[in-house]
Amino acid sequence: MNKEDLLNLISDTDEKAFEQFIGANDSKMVIDSSFKSVEYDYSWISKIEDTLVYLDNIIRNPKRFIMQEEEVVPVEKAKKISQETIKHLAQHTDLIQDVDEDGTITPSKVLNVNKEESFDMYENRFIISLLNNLNYFFQLRKEVTKSGSFSTKKQVMNYTGKTRLDKEEINVTINLESNSSEDLSGVSGGGNIEERLAKIDEAQKKIDGLSTEIVSLESILTDKKSRGIFGEVNLYHILSSIFGEKNDKIYRTQYTLPNSYIADAIVFGPEPLGTICIDSKFPLENYRRLVEKGLSDREKELRSKLFEADVKKHIDAIATKYIIPGVTSDQAIMFLPAEAIFAEINAYHTSLVKYAASKKVWITSPTTIMGLLTIIQSVLMGLERDKYTSVIHEELNKLGVEFGRYRERWDKLSRTIQTVNNDVENIHKTTEKITKRFDSINNVKIENNDINSIEQ
Repeated sequence: MNKEDLLNLISDTDEKAFEQFIGANDSKMVIDSSFKSVEYDYSWISKIEDTLVYLDNIIRNPKRFIMQEEEVVPVEKAKKISQETIKHLAQHTDLIQDVDEDGTITPSKVLNVNKEESFDMYENRFIISLLNNLNYFFQLRKEVTKSGSFSTKKQVMNYTGKTRLDKEEINVTINLESNSSEDLSGVSGGGNIEERLAKIDEAQKKIDGLSTEIVSLESILTDKKSRGIFGEVNLYHILSSIFGEKNDKIYRTQYTLPNSYIADAIVFGPEPLGTICIDSKFPLENYRRLVEKGLSDREKELRSKLFEADVKKHIDAIATKYIIPGVTSDQAIMFLPAEAIFAEINAYHTSLVKYAASKKVWITSPTTIMGLLTIIQSVLMGLERDKYTSVIHEELNKLGVEFGRYRERWDKLSRTIQTVNNDVENIHKTTEKITKRFDSINNVKIENNDINSIEQ
């Protein structure tokens, strides 16, 4: 049966034939519906938009500080003679080569002080790191969400039927498919996503352009000398924040020891601690290799040994250079300016901690050294108070002796006054008696007759 025959059958008024066609029908209908929805959370766009304003302000006004690099150099290599140079020479007379008869001093070496403005501060490096991470996050999210939020719906209907009309077998197949989609980018606060992303991208590029004035942490830490300065600056900042600026009675920086080695800092602690040296170390290269991702167990073990060997080398150098019997304490401090390296050593390399303890070298980080120095400061203040307490006690004893003398002399004076008082009382009594006598004499009456008889 062709299409025309089927249409004729349906439109034919022969109901009996049509009923026979329907009654012999064996059919099956399947309806399949599928729904897919992809909806992104765009709230992070608003967060970045709000943050960029503040980041832009920070980048336009980066923090600065005067970086001072001190180095003892031959006098012919000194660039400038400053107050620090003269003071250092006065404290280290071993650097004086000759003194003429007229008093002219000729030093062999002097302290060269180089000062320059720098952006190499922790705050600036943190902002650079934040911008790099923010840019990575933005580009990643931009790529993931570039298709936008959407939903799709697909419906498919399959109909198959088999019937007979007289002796003819008839197969009927009907396939229907419906597809619909909806853009959801404007839902859930998304707004005009493409336009907002473009604005953020443009602002990010401007901030990246401004941030080129600041030296990135990567460029600082790739150079050993820069790393050394970075650690020393951190150490000096901690010392000055606890003990105060230029407090030479408690600590000094770039201190030359009798063995000619220069310690980054030295603290004149109380007994039994004594004078203790602090040296900044930054074993970064092998630490970076150690914490790289995707390492095999074998490779990680090998890099761990290299890292431990690097740290041990620093421990040995500090123990050899900065522990001098009779001059310094029998222990020294190794300062690690990175908390991450300190945490790595204490968490996974306890053998290094034991090795350092055997060498009388104590490993510290910015956090732990602040606690240690604060304790030293408290002990020093306590000793200072005790010193004045003994002075007050001594003066009170002296005052007690003087008061004893005063009391003794007062008692003598009191006895003298009492004697005088008694004499005064006696004189007063005598005076009273004499006065009464005179009064009696003045009151005597002589009669006239008595006078005449006397005359006769």
